[in-house]
Amino acid sequence: MAVPGIHYPRLIRTFGFLMALGTIWACAYLKPIDDPSGPQKVMPNRSNLTPVYHAFDDILVPKAMRINRSMTALTETQTVTAGVASFEGDLDPTELIRFFRSNMVTDNWTSLDHLIGQRSLLQFEKHNRRCLLTITDRPGGHYTQLEIWVIPKNDTGPSGLLK
Repeated sequence: MAVPGIHYPRLIRTFGFLMALGTIWACAYLKPIDDPSGPQKVMPNRSNLTPVYHAFDDILVPKAMRINRSMTALTETQTVTAGVASFEGDLDPTELIRFFRSNMVTDNWTSLDHLIGQRSLLQFEKHNRRCLLTITDRPGGHYTQLEIWVIPKNDTGPSGLLK
């Protein structure tokens, strides 16, 4: 039943236009439900993983990892540089583990042990030093923390005397 004074074809066209406009707006501004909306780790690319030396002259670190000077403490003697160097960045922890497993061997470090988890530990040894890497995936996925601990190797026997 038609209501006098209403032009139905114009009403249908207007309603259709508004529906099309709403659909275009929704597609342009709304994210799909399966799109994770939290912060994302940067997927590694060649420039993120470009190796550079920082605190230690034989331990490469990806360029994307920024040194945290307030959490870094180093000491140098004539024979060894020791201490802790702290870094943070938005690289995936798994990529960092792969990076260090490959590059530490290249710099003549021997892999000893590793523990992989939310906080991963990698242990290496070289001549008169030991190196412990801790790689921590921070809660919320905002960034990854890296600590490089280098200490002189303790070559003492059970009696405490030097070998």
